[in-house]
Amino acid sequence: MLRALLTVLAYAAFAGAQQASTTPAQSAAGSWSGFQIQSADGQSRLQVGAEIMNDWAFFFGGDKTLPDRLQDAPDGTEFREAILGVSGQLYGRLKYKAAYGFTGGQLLFKDVFLSMDHLPAAGTLRLGQFREPFSIEEVTSTSSVTFMERSLINPFAPSRNVGFALNNAVLDQRATWAAGVFKRSSSGGSASGDGNYDVAGRVTFAPIYGDGGRRIVHLGVSGVLRRQGIPTVALKVLPESHLAPAWISASIPADQNNVDAEAAVVAGPVSLQGEYLRSMAKGDKTFTGFYVFASWFLTGESRPYGRAVGVFGQVKPRANFGEAGQGALEVAARYSQIDMTDAVAAGGKMRDVTLGLTWYLYPQARVMANYILSDLVGVGTAHTVETRFQVAF
Repeated sequence: MLRALLTVLAYAAFAGAQQASTTPAQSAAGSWSGFQIQSADGQSRLQVGAEIMNDWAFFFGGDKTLPDRLQDAPDGTEFREAILGVSGQLYGRLKYKAAYGFTGGQLLFKDVFLSMDHLPAAGTLRLGQFREPFSIEEVTSTSSVTFMERSLINPFAPSRNVGFALNNAVLDQRATWAAGVFKRSSSGGSASGDGNYDVAGRVTFAPIYGDGGRRIVHLGVSGVLRRQGIPTVALKVLPESHLAPAWISASIPADQNNVDAEAAVVAGPVSLQGEYLRSMAKGDKTFTGFYVFASWFLTGESRPYGRAVGVFGQVKPRANFGEAGQGALEVAARYSQIDMTDAVAAGGKMRDVTLGLTWYLYPQARVMANYILSDLVGVGTAHTVETRFQVAF
């Protein structure tokens, strides 16, 4: 499969070079800001992209009241993401993306879909495997999130599955909506069996958008109905570090109705963002969680906002590193909490304080450092320091 993918990329690059122009691509939802090969009439293009993220994590200071596996968690490193793929368009309206991840020697489907734009009233129709429209934190690309990992509420977000969805921007792109039906799929993009469906939707509104996107108020709400065809599922909560062991490994009802409220404010280099999640599961089980964070660009940049999709995107330094500048520097702090005491088995309540420092060398490259204080309420606390070296284009 990998050999075939590389062969396609090489052939496309050669063929395009014969009769097309090569230009930097524009960043957009479902595509990369990398290099593209474009047809002479501009109606078709092929864009090559990749994401590489190497993480290191160090765990220390666990209370003696914690289980041994949490007290003595081993330090480690991993390639959090190693993705290669293509995206582009045909005849101006049909778009596509095929991105594959490489983990443990296996080829995994990431975003693999087709979409049709400019449909009357409906906007865009997308079919394939992609992120369900739920939670601003979840639908923000991993290469663009403010911290190395998403917050404690993220395990309740459905992430990528195979399905179809409609989305559109209205009111002069001050509001967006998206809705879709999905079937929970494997890492290879396949699913079978009765049931096991999600119905997800998200609506956003930006009552304030000014100063070229440096002054924003964003509001949103999303929901997902999960019908998984089994009594219970296992849900693991990590302490906002992918290399850490699970601090909560709970059994919860599989059928859930999850709702999420989101808000964000951007005032030049300063931004605030938060979400509240409530999961109402079969058997009168309820789980809640929230996070709030603040970030500040010391070098004056602002978080870029995609009005057409209601999502924040890739930061562009005012001056790239080595080009009469030192890149962009951002500091951030987050508090998050999850309450799973209502679980069928092995629940608990957890909260994290995360401090972040990110150096953006270029729009496509950044270095991150996070410190996390994790508290399993009523049991104990521990500390994590982690770093990431990232290239995404």
